Amino acid sequence: MPRSSTQSDVVEKPVKTRRTKDASVAERKSSVRPKKMEPSKRSRASKVKGPLGERLAFDVARFDEFVMGSSDPTNFMREARLSTESFGQMKLFKQKQRWIIGVDEVGRGCLAGPVVACAVVLPGLEQKSEIAERLALLDDSKKLAASVRENLSTTIRGCAQYAIAEASPKEIDTINIFHASLLAMKRAVNSLVSSAMIDLRETLILIDGKWTLPDLDANQLPVIKGDTRSAAIAAASVVAKVYRDALMKGLSESFPHYQWQSNKGYPSGAHRQAIVEHGMTEWHRRSFRCLPEGDPDDRSG
Repeated sequence: MPRSSTQSDVVEKPVKTRRTKDASVAERKSSVRPKKMEPSKRSRASKVKGPLGERLAFDVARFDEFVMGSSDPTNFMREARLSTESFGQMKLFKQKQRWIIGVDEVGRGCLAGPVVACAVVLPGLEQKSEIAERLALLDDSKKLAASVRENLSTTIRGCAQYAIAEASPKEIDTINIFHASLLAMKRAVNSLVSSAMIDLRETLILIDGKWTLPDLDANQLPVIKGDTRSAAIAAASVVAKVYRDALMKGLSESFPHYQWQSNKGYPSGAHRQAIVEHGMTEWHRRSFRCLPEGDPDDRSG
């Protein structure tokens, strides 16, 4: 069972779980600190304009702050920038790769199905490029029409590095939905790190919400309402949502009474009534209150 996570209401500085140098080394080098970047420079970190450009600039600015808060900032001589070099990944200072991972989850409030998480590293984007135009509507997945989400997910999965992970209904019932959500996000991050061979020491993980991921030795920054502020988190939100919706639609073919093809496992009236008439399936979360309110047979918590 994952240990309880520690709440973080401050979203301006990343949570650091690893020091890059001994404190004494940092003190000896403190006299040669890099010049602090002005906000105007940060605003030019992304060449893409509009809401997408603002979200990309938000991600880069958070990485710049992570660098400036490093225990050995003299390793970093220039501000972070997005580039299309090396498969479009983040390039930072001295030609070293640095990574920004966005992670989000979907399905916390459902009565049935897993909670699904996605971790994404977006490519560098250029103004008026085909990919930038196709990602122009990127936003919190809950705000988008299904057709828009699906088009965005196809684009993201075609141009970005990503990983999808789940926590099962049984795991949700065992450790509760909060810890299962963190577990799914941690699994997604670990899967992406492994497949893309990412060095977590050179990575900043942006997490939607106000909690860090437990037992993950990495630089983590919770971002409240991150799916509306961060491009990487929004991308993770979209991919996870489209994946989970398709999963529930597929399951509905085996369990047609519950109408998962339309409610996706969320607590609609028809879904609750189907549980009354047909009982629960292996995909239902028995720790949730699944029956209509006031039903004498509802013994779930």
